[in-house]
Amino acid sequence: MSEACRCWSHSPSCLRASSLRSRLRSALAPGTWRASGSKQRYVPRSRKRRFFAISKRTRTLVFTDLDGTLLDQNSYSWVGASQALEQLRRQKIPLIFCTSKTRTEVKAIRRAIGNTHPFIVENGGAIIIPAGYFPDVAPFGAKAKAFTMIIGRPYQELVRELRRLAQDTGIAVRGFHQMSDQELARETGLTMREAHMARQRETGEPFLFRDATPAEIRTFSRKAQARGYSVLRGGRFWHFSGGCDKGLALSVLIGFFRTAWQTRIVTVALGDSGNDLPMFRLVDRPILIPKADGSFASEVIQAMPRIRRAKNAGPQGWAAAVLDALRPRGHASKVRQARPSHSEVEQDALTPV
Repeated sequence: MSEACRCWSHSPSCLRASSLRSRLRSALAPGTWRASGSKQRYVPRSRKRRFFAISKRTRTLVFTDLDGTLLDQNSYSWVGASQALEQLRRQKIPLIFCTSKTRTEVKAIRRAIGNTHPFIVENGGAIIIPAGYFPDVAPFGAKAKAFTMIIGRPYQELVRELRRLAQDTGIAVRGFHQMSDQELARETGLTMREAHMARQRETGEPFLFRDATPAEIRTFSRKAQARGYSVLRGGRFWHFSGGCDKGLALSVLIGFFRTAWQTRIVTVALGDSGNDLPMFRLVDRPILIPKADGSFASEVIQAMPRIRRAKNAGPQGWAAAVLDALRPRGHASKVRQARPSHSEVEQDALTPV
């Protein structure tokens, strides 16, 4: 049973949450990301002032989305990614799942792949630290149980507010709470067991718009943000959350790694959708994976037009992008800053634009 604190970001009177917040302030990564639809929690400080690398060694963290990225969008298979996964293990580089999936879903995937590192679920709504993972970092310790940090708003609150927002705007939506396991399995291609796990939400509600125009979707998103919530587009569904996003969760987790490692950290992140944008903005090397049809998430391209782009979709494109990111930066850094010709683009696994 993991230990959890749900009041970390909501109740300043909670002594445990207050203590945890003070510890996090000493560990947060530089340039702390502001969660969509929430107030700024911490004032960003410059990298040079905030952290001094005690060790000259540079270590790497790789964060990844799952569906449409490490996992095939339709079959949910990671066949084709084995070489990159083995390379990460060989170099002892943590692979951190950062996904809209639930805790139950990710635990099953971690067991199947053999991943033992912390992970982020429900679009940054919760961070799960395995037992004893950070033996020298408070509030964990070598004998600590698995620790769950709930960042997002409670699920029942999100369901209630999503319904209220739909009624107030007159824009029809259908959330996971309204779907049966059978309906969700039809929508996603999941098995009944997998669909049941996908509906075990804690702090985020995936949903679909019903016949909404782009203008109506923008109106819905603006009204949600005005109420302190966020609407982000994923691979298949839209996601309704409050007080969290992937970037904020990454910032907290990177801080723990900095405290544990006491060295400079290079961060890499891979994703394919608009809900990965907060994660991309935080890391050193963001990589956008294309959709199955070869297109790229328009929200990401508009916000980060020169982001690196993988050549292929799914686990094959993911593996090529990871292996490229792990190579020495001499050649790659030159490619990133130059505008390549079309012939150069075709030869590279990653395409900076």
